This record gives sequence, structure tokens and C-alpha cells, in this order.
Amino acid sequence: MRSRRKRRVWLGVLAAVVLSSGTPALDRAVRWAGETAGLPSPVLPAPLFDVLRPAATFQASTPANPATERAMATLARVDRRLRHTRYQHRTHVLEARGVYRWDCSGMVNWVLARSSRRALRGLGRERPLAMTYARVITRAPTDTARRGWQRVQRVADVRPGDIFAWESPARFRRYATGHVGFVVQAPERVRDDLWAMRIVDSTTGPHQADTRSWDMVGGTGYGTMTFQTDAHGDVIAYGWWGTRSPAYISARVVFGRPR
Repeated sequence: MRSRRKRRVWLGVLAAVVLSSGTPALDRAVRWAGETAGLPSPVLPAPLFDVLRPAATFQASTPANPATERAMATLARVDRRLRHTRYQHRTHVLEARGVYRWDCSGMVNWVLARSSRRALRGLGRERPLAMTYARVITRAPTDTARRGWQRVQRVADVRPGDIFAWESPARFRRYATGHVGFVVQAPERVRDDLWAMRIVDSTTGPHQADTRSWDMVGGTGYGTMTFQTDAHGDVIAYGWWGTRSPAYISARVVFGRPR
């Protein structure tokens, strides 16, 4: 989602969902749009009228431990001071001036450096990437923490300050190694296999109910995404535009809790 062209493509997908849901034509249209927009495949059409589903409402919730509480406090401080933000791969922060320029992993690295240095060291890289987070969280135990990380197995157990991450397919990594950000509200179940989450990340493409504009400059902002689960409760796809997503992008999304 890095150009107006990609936005127009997805608006076309939305029209296709309404006009041809449940048909082979829709499946072909959505997959074509994903490839045109430079997204990892496969891209899965949303169920009929899913895009008409009302926005999720989130209940007040609290972080699960002191590290995630510190992460939320750090994010709140960024939000209060924010005057200028931009998506870029080199992290450049001037807190006193409210300047925050970074990509998704740069933002998470910066916050962890101020909330859980143990978790940051546990990533094992000087400059962790989204792919790094996805791999470390996938290997983390679910019953305790190891090297500063605990994997949250059930989506229902995700809490503010937890981190979501996924790894891009190998052929897509020249665009991005994946994506990573913080969950800021406990998830809301919107159907049996779909959860909405309020998140904060750094990106050029806004989510549903996003605090960023469509100027393609991007940077830090809050928005809503949805995550689709399989019969075992594992997340198998995400909806970039929350309950308004015309399609879901297949990905193994994991949730980790810094300690």
C-alpha cells in the first residue's frame, strides 16, 4: 500500500466483492489485485457482505505484566509528543521536537529499548526486523518466558502491550520481511473465526479507523486490523482494513509478550 495506484486497485476489489461474491470471478479478481499491489499471496476473498460489518468496539483492558505496561506508557508518551512522523527504514527520533521517523520494526525496537531491554536482547540482532520478531515469537514457550519472550497462544488472551508479527514469503522479502506492531486493546471477536484488534504500527497504508491520512507518507499511527483463525485457533490471515477488509492476506501471525 505505497501508492495511490494501490489504493485504486483495492477500491476495485471492494466493488468486485459486492458484485461477484462467491463466484470464481471474485477469487480471480482478488488474487490479481494482491499481485498488482505487490502483496504476498494467496489473497483470500472475504465472505459476502463482510465489508458491511460495523466497526468493532473495544472494551477497556490492562497490560499483562510490567514490561507491557511500560511499553504502553512509552507509546502514550510518543502519542502525546507526536508532531511529525514518516515511514522510513532509518530510525530518526527527536523526542523533544516530536519527530518520529521509522519503519515498523524500528518503532518496536525503539519502544522495547525503553520498556524491556531483556526482550530486545533476546531477539539476537543489533537491528531486529519484522521477520526477526516473527521467528523469535514462534519459538517462544507459551507457559513461561524465555530470553524475554512468551508466545500468546490464544487470540482471546492477547492484551495491550503485546506484539503481533508475521513473516513475508521469501519471494516478497525484497519489499518487506514482514510486519510488526503493538496491540493496544484486547481483541474483540466479530465472528467465530475473526478477531478485531486495535493496534499501533508504522506503515504507509492506513488501517480501519486510522489516525493517519492517505498521504502515503505514513509513519506511526493507530488503527484496527482483523485476524482470521483456523479450527485450531491459530491465526492464518489478516485483514489490513479491519472489518472493512474486502480480502484477507494469508499469513501466520503470532503474538508475543515481552517480559
